[in-house]
Amino acid sequence: MKKNMMLRIASVMLVAVMMSTCAISGTFAKYVTSGTSTDSARVAKFGVEVVANSGAAFAQTYTSDTVGYVGATVDATEKVVAPGTTGTLANITINGTTEVAVKVSHTAELTLSNWSTTGSDVYCPIVFTVDGANLFIGDTETIAEFELRVENAIKGVEAEEFAPNATLDANNLNTVVSWKWYFDDQAPGNPLHAYQTDEKDTELGRRAGDDATKPTVQLSITTTVTQID
Repeated sequence: MKKNMMLRIASVMLVAVMMSTCAISGTFAKYVTSGTSTDSARVAKFGVEVVANSGAAFAQTYTSDTVGYVGATVDATEKVVAPGTTGTLANITINGTTEVAVKVSHTAELTLSNWSTTGSDVYCPIVFTVDGANLFIGDTETIAEFELRVENAIKGVEAEEFAPNATLDANNLNTVVSWKWYFDDQAPGNPLHAYQTDEKDTELGRRAGDDATKPTVQLSITTTVTQID
């Protein structure tokens, strides 16, 4: 009896071992393959710097071979304009490298105050040159209309575009925006032949001695670097 019992137990264990072996063999015998996709990224660099150095369009003193010397002496903090003076906008520089394509655009604000010889007329002999075009006020144009025309002209300067990883050295406004007050109406290149007179220029100079009537000009330009869509 005991011998038969042992044989039965051995038989059961043998069957169990065989079943386990089949199960294990079934698990590790099938075809298996796998693959893992991994990627990472960082934010693209926008290493652009716009440096606006205010105060470069006008000056306290001017020298010229044909006009002579013009200088503000009453208040050393004030800048002046006068017949025979000229200037170029050079107050914005852009530098750096960006990993995205960008464009450089501009907006402007021009403020002309008290440009009158009587208090009721309009007289401004300053000529603004934007991208090669001379802009000057006409007999029938208001100061506000002229300001807007100059602002729109500067805004309309074609945006400069840069490809990714290009080094930005945009300084195009330094050569396309300038101003000039011609010394007289017959000066070479002066487009104000029928408008500018020595008498009116002189009257502007006289009115400049009174803070309430002194003619002033202020030009502000904002340069923006924007990623291209």
